[in-house]
Amino acid sequence: RRRSGLLVPSAGYSDKLGVELAVPYYLDLAPNYDLTLTPRVMSRRGVMLGGEFRFLTEAFGGEISGNWLPHDNASTTNPDDRASLSIRSWGRHSEHLSSALRVNQVSDDAFLSDFGGSLAVTSNSLLERAGELRYATDAWSALARVQSYQVIDAGMPKASRPYQRLPQLLFDLQQDSASLPLTYRLDAEYVNFVKGGGFVEGSRIDLQPGVSAPLRDAHYFLVPRASVRYTAYQLDNQLPGLDDSPDRLAPVFSLDGGLYFDRRTSWFGSSATQTLEPRMFYLLVPEQDHTAIPVFDTNEFDFGFDNLFRENRFNGADRLGDANQLTLALTSRINNDETGREVLRLSLIH
Repeated sequence: RRRSGLLVPSAGYSDKLGVELAVPYYLDLAPNYDLTLTPRVMSRRGVMLGGEFRFLTEAFGGEISGNWLPHDNASTTNPDDRASLSIRSWGRHSEHLSSALRVNQVSDDAFLSDFGGSLAVTSNSLLERAGELRYATDAWSALARVQSYQVIDAGMPKASRPYQRLPQLLFDLQQDSASLPLTYRLDAEYVNFVKGGGFVEGSRIDLQPGVSAPLRDAHYFLVPRASVRYTAYQLDNQLPGLDDSPDRLAPVFSLDGGLYFDRRTSWFGSSATQTLEPRMFYLLVPEQDHTAIPVFDTNEFDFGFDNLFRENRFNGADRLGDANQLTLALTSRINNDETGREVLRLSLIH
């Protein structure tokens, strides 16, 4: 079983920190929570104390970690007390209700670049702070979120810094008809964007009700889908000459279909199954005027196979890509029958 005691120490050298030695000590406090304390001695900086507390109950779980350097011997521009704090927790309060909390904070912009232990950490320019409450059933789900960021890249232009969502409310519904071969869907969002500094701010409502008539079997699928997307704004600090309350209404139609064929074969002496999967996707979205609509949280998706079969090439509601296009794809896979793993995939797209 677990026991309290010293863990494997680590040592190193760098120009910023000098010779460093970290000696973690693990405390087995209880079967469902523990604490690791890590004194870190740095010849050029001083002595930093780090800690990580982990807990797990029937309803909650999470981690709280932090670092504290009372006095930085090598810094003349940053505060004497340099510290970081990270809180990650999640909870399931009932069968349908869950929550999540993510809080990250550092005392100064250079903390991660001075004391971070990996490139992924030191290259961070934004630290997220978010709280979420979610209610989900088989047919619908609702999410309430507040989200902001600490910007730790002093050189990042203010125009490029993300907006705070204070708050964001999401609702998704997908329900099959009891009497018709139809599926009804509703995607809804309300979000209030805050940034300060004289930039455009405001609220956005996005609604997209739709209906589809999916036909599926083991060897084929055909999904015609029709919807209407309505997006409306109430803006502050809008650019001169532009509407303070722009909106957009657009129909969206798509047809997604594919076939599935397979045959037995061999792969380097092992039994395998090769598939042949032709697919067709047609999308029709009329062109929209976005002149008065700001870009709060929207970017274009990177090029990728799955992104070619989306109804919007943008990942947010501020832009709706116009389209009158047909995508054809042919995919072949080889799956190892013994392990069930996919060992080869080839796709052609037009």
